[in-house]
Amino acid sequence: MEKCRLCLNNVANETGSHTVPAFILKTLFPRDKEMVFTIKPRNITANVGRAVLPEDVKEFVGKELTDEEIAANKIPFIEDYIFCKSCEKRLGHLESRYADVIQKQLNKQANTGKSEILKMKEKSFLVSLFWYSVIWRCSVSSNYLFNLQNGDEEILRAYLNENLFDSSQNLLSHIDSKPNECLFPLAVFFYLNSENDSSNVLEPNSEYFNPYILHINEYILILYVGDAKTEEPLNDYIGLEKDFMITELINSKDPQEFLIGIVSIEIWQEIKINIYKDRAETQIRHYGTVYKNVADYYRLPCDDEDIRKFVKSITDGDMNYAEKYSEKRRNELLKVSLKELIIRNSGM
Repeated sequence: MEKCRLCLNNVANETGSHTVPAFILKTLFPRDKEMVFTIKPRNITANVGRAVLPEDVKEFVGKELTDEEIAANKIPFIEDYIFCKSCEKRLGHLESRYADVIQKQLNKQANTGKSEILKMKEKSFLVSLFWYSVIWRCSVSSNYLFNLQNGDEEILRAYLNENLFDSSQNLLSHIDSKPNECLFPLAVFFYLNSENDSSNVLEPNSEYFNPYILHINEYILILYVGDAKTEEPLNDYIGLEKDFMITELINSKDPQEFLIGIVSIEIWQEIKINIYKDRAETQIRHYGTVYKNVADYYRLPCDDEDIRKFVKSITDGDMNYAEKYSEKRRNELLKVSLKELIIRNSGM
């Protein structure tokens, strides 16, 4: 077995570790009843939790799963054998403290639908340590399409390993000893998903590196690590700037109050639309690039209209998303399109 990714000493013998804590996800879907679309560079996949009923699986995935597909089915934010049991407990103590102190307060105060800034007095160390742990776990997970760069992953690992403890009491005493520490600049934005809207997302924005930006259900996180220059302002980001001066909510050094931006309902809906638009445009560009590269490889002349026709053949059709955007269907349609291109060019 591999060594634990956190302590680097013990055997990684824990199963069912959450990349993102379950309480952060509970407004997105019930535990073990997850129904998740994962947008990957090559395709879109569908994954379901172990307690989802067979008829719901068929409706969501678009077909009944074979025994092999059931065995291979994995929820992308749950992973086995990356931590030892001791480090899993250490992370759990931090999760429990954040859930009891911060999440409960956010749930109480962020229910107006209006934008505001919450000031969490002497909570900077607790908030920042928790989110460092989540972001770092997203990076070390093999299931999550996100990686910290240039040694930043190791910087966070060492910091977490030094500041997590085997008992909740020891962790609490440690947090109380330096309540205002926020070593790596961090901004946290929150929108209360009171209606359990399943259209929220869990994903990094791969266009940003230090600052790293992640969307995690009700949260948007902006993190600087190591030698990143926070004086280079991030003035706008997918609509957040309509509610806040983003740079004013980047907590750093030893803030007496940790500032959390509560996003208004109108801007949160706009942000989600912008995220989906961006992902759709990225996926369409990818399909066009695949078509052009294959056509060029076989020296088949093609134009923009050929590319648009191929992309449209993928996006058209009334079917399940995972089936529509699967790599298998894309390749089948690519073969059809290339055959038409060969026939057309042979007649020239």
